[in-house]
Amino acid sequence: MTTPLIWAIGLLVLGLVVVFVEVFIPTGGLLGILAGVMLLTSVGLAFSEGLGTGLIFLTIIIVSVPSVIGLGMHYLPQTAIGRKLILMPPNPEEVDPATERDRELQHLVGQVGRTLTPLLPSGISEIDGRRVDTTTEGMSIDAGVIVRVVAVSGHRVVVRKLESPELSA
Repeated sequence: MTTPLIWAIGLLVLGLVVVFVEVFIPTGGLLGILAGVMLLTSVGLAFSEGLGTGLIFLTIIIVSVPSVIGLGMHYLPQTAIGRKLILMPPNPEEVDPATERDRELQHLVGQVGRTLTPLLPSGISEIDGRRVDTTTEGMSIDAGVIVRVVAVSGHRVVVRKLESPELSA
């Protein structure tokens, strides 16, 4: 092995290590520039040994630099600085836009009740022993009519007039 080839291998390895370290240490790109200079010098020294050697080094760099960066990004969230830089995903309670009241109203679907006020198209109905703001599907419903809850969307409780007077579900 000749001296330029040894230097080329050493600069290649050192350059890849510096690229890996650049992921973890915020230097504003200084380590990245240093790694780039090392890798380019390594390729230059390899080409001084021959075209084949230079192309091999160039191929190694083209494949290994993205791999090393990806490996660093994989381990970054596990480091102290990575936990400060990267946001953690929200837990399901933070993502669910439904409030506790919305989840309570979901239990009303299929329940039967009676309108307390005319629904033109919205008003008050008594369902499951409590007063609930309700909306019709478009048609107005008089007060005292038996209705069934057909949908709940957020705070909006949609009811439909029952044609038969039975109260069973």
